[in-house]
Amino acid sequence: MGAAKKFRGVGQGAASTGQWVSFANAEPKDVADSDPPFPLSPPEDSLCVHKGPLVSHETVQMFQYAGGVVHANKHSKALSSITTGAGAAIANKARTLVSGKKRRFQEEGFDLDLTYITPRLIAMGYPSSGVEGRYRNSEDDVYRFFQARHASHFLIINLCSERQYNLDTFHGHVSRYPFPDHNPPAMELILPCCTHIHNFLQEDANNIVAVHCKAGKGRTGLIIICYLMYCGLSNEALESRAFYDRQRTVDRKGLTIISQIRYVHYFADQLRLIKQGLPSSVGESSSPAFSLLRVKLNTIPHFDLDGGCDPFIQVNVKSEGAHEVVQVFKSAGKTLHIKPAAGSWSEDLQESGVRVAGDVQVVFYDADLIFAPKQMCSTWFHTLFVKAPPKDMCGTSKELSSSECQELNLPNSTWALTFTKPEVDGAAKDTKCAKFEAEFAVTFYLLEMAGEFGSLPAVEAEGG
Repeated sequence: MGAAKKFRGVGQGAASTGQWVSFANAEPKDVADSDPPFPLSPPEDSLCVHKGPLVSHETVQMFQYAGGVVHANKHSKALSSITTGAGAAIANKARTLVSGKKRRFQEEGFDLDLTYITPRLIAMGYPSSGVEGRYRNSEDDVYRFFQARHASHFLIINLCSERQYNLDTFHGHVSRYPFPDHNPPAMELILPCCTHIHNFLQEDANNIVAVHCKAGKGRTGLIIICYLMYCGLSNEALESRAFYDRQRTVDRKGLTIISQIRYVHYFADQLRLIKQGLPSSVGESSSPAFSLLRVKLNTIPHFDLDGGCDPFIQVNVKSEGAHEVVQVFKSAGKTLHIKPAAGSWSEDLQESGVRVAGDVQVVFYDADLIFAPKQMCSTWFHTLFVKAPPKDMCGTSKELSSSECQELNLPNSTWALTFTKPEVDGAAKDTKCAKFEAEFAVTFYLLEMAGEFGSLPAVEAEGG
């Protein structure tokens, strides 16, 4: 058995022969010499909060199942009909088009939307069946991959809330941590998921974990990036994000959803709070409660013919445990048309504000007399980080002075949490300023409810 190389690039394995073999790897061709190496053994001052031995990601051995039939269904076949013969080239071309700029695993007869982020962490697209399996990862081919390279040593993490498959497909080696596409998870979901991954990797030095959502990029990236910090391989969210982006995609655009990026930075701060023994609970019932008093748009989004819009808002929180999105406020009454010349728009939420805690989403809509309202933009934030948000992609926060509160007709000790255009979902991608001016920003005015936690009774009132 040859010596295993230190992993830095996109690991692609050498062919298995039914025996344990060393994990070979290859650098991506587009990785510049100036790219800093990413340590795959945790340093002593890591953010790792997990008890027990540290987990190295430098190498892994592969094991190919060499026994008889292990499945009584279609997966015992060597290849599914769609991936053989004349249909193979067409199917593989379709899959390549659908996977876009993501790196694919194209060795040993496989052509999968799948990437080794480290030798022990895999990001991949959803294992699909039926017609969808013709242009996404085929469930049969994914099954063969794990049997050929990591039999009895793999765990699959399914992040999809919108779909699931029979767990028996992969002999039960699947766990679900579901949350909706294009959104961050409930903050309280991330730590248990990372703990689960780490426990499995600790059990055996040759265990690997594959994470997937639908496309295997955004939600998948969020969890993998968080795990890279959780296990101690990186102390910084920016470093972990850059590494994942480089490993998973050729254009380095892996994690791009703004609120998902924010929650990566939140998680880094949560790990620091845990290590320092400071309050770090992020569950809805144990998160600091705030009264959301007012929301403000700086500059007017251009959604109507005259360049203005008819704005209204909806405020949601996530319930604890089930992580259901619960509406706690929606603008009432007739929506007024706001022209660009107004410069800004604001709305007060009831007489004393709306109680929020934990994961909070504010969605801005444009009303229409004929068509359904159109979502303009939105923002997720967590109340644990309102007063001291991380420095990147998490907004800026300021406790208003007494004179500022008086001028704005707000209670003393009100906090102003502001997100600039690059920090707002839906606005950030408008790089040509067609809908949102460069100076666009949203501000939330919040009053801390000292000593109180949770969104209740707001959630109870809405949920019945």
